[in-house]
Amino acid sequence: MDKKLHVLLVDGDSRQILPVMKGLHAQKCEITTVSSHRLANGFTSRFPDHKLLFSSGSDDALFLQILGLVQTRSYDVLIPLSDHSADIVTRHETELARYINTAIPNRDIFLRAYDKQQTMELCMDHGIPCTISKRIQESLSSFVERMGFPLVAKPRKACGSMGLKIIHNRDELFRMIESGSIDLDSYVIQEFIPQTGKQINVHIILDKNGNMASGVVTEKCRWFPVDGGASCLCRTIHDPEILAQCLKLLEVVGWMGYCEIELIVDPRDGLAKVIEINGRASASIKIMWLAGVNIGEQMVKTALDEEICPKLDYPDDIRLRRLSADFLWLLQSPDRFRRRPNWFSPVHTHEATFDIQDPLPFMGTALDLLRRIPNYGKEMEKRSRN
Repeated sequence: MDKKLHVLLVDGDSRQILPVMKGLHAQKCEITTVSSHRLANGFTSRFPDHKLLFSSGSDDALFLQILGLVQTRSYDVLIPLSDHSADIVTRHETELARYINTAIPNRDIFLRAYDKQQTMELCMDHGIPCTISKRIQESLSSFVERMGFPLVAKPRKACGSMGLKIIHNRDELFRMIESGSIDLDSYVIQEFIPQTGKQINVHIILDKNGNMASGVVTEKCRWFPVDGGASCLCRTIHDPEILAQCLKLLEVVGWMGYCEIELIVDPRDGLAKVIEINGRASASIKIMWLAGVNIGEQMVKTALDEEICPKLDYPDDIRLRRLSADFLWLLQSPDRFRRRPNWFSPVHTHEATFDIQDPLPFMGTALDLLRRIPNYGKEMEKRSRN
């Protein structure tokens, strides 16, 4: 980067902002973060040059706040890091393109990843192993007759395990439909793959020509909720076949920039099957930084269509842990003393929000968790499988 670039990060409340900010700071970028409260990572970190607070509101209100910023200040790159902000930015890509470059594909391509139904249709059309899903034109009764039970229902557009339902029989399926907990127009219905197989997350950054700038394969070792949820401990591994499978999918999608692809190894046939693409920055993206990838630099160069020096080598068994969720896993998992790596092992293990060079976000996160304890029951209800 020949000049000092000014980068706008609009997801100051997220965990994923931390390694992105650190990478941008290492490249001597001028960083502005937008957060909704003073305990947010984007506000407590020492790396931003400018810290803004936006009140939360409607999508239209957030867009108008972003538009006001890019119209009145000289930013070079806008990086959305969450599903929510990426959805808003791509919806208004034409207006924003007049003022700023964005590190995300156009709307049509983004939706192929954001909408799980579109992702599954593309996988099935191109012979990419995936979770077998009801096609849009297929009747529910035909799919049920073909697949049997249990089944899984997921919101077509949702983050993590929010809204996921496990359905054990026909009565349960139609009860969920009648009660409104499943809306067939906004849910994808899939086969249930036993959770005993290895779960894989692949982090990839592609330049605008579709060339891989970085690719890190990780194994999800523990997750919460324990019956299927977001990673609370993952570690780096190498699997060239899975990486090639993911690159084929992204070529079909037409992707550029960062994404994470989730897969599960089906114990019934040994195949690694695509579950979903996360077009937003994953909450586990820090493992790329730990593996030696300057994520912020690669995102900015992708947005500006600059040449990226690929970073493709990394060590095995770097571990990333989300301590709060991992502690809940320890309390609830029946495998707490059998699962490997051992819960108490500190080997190669790094916490998602702790950095000795930037310690305040870890403290702010802890205080924010304490602040949100009264709402814990409601948060777990959102993740209910019933």
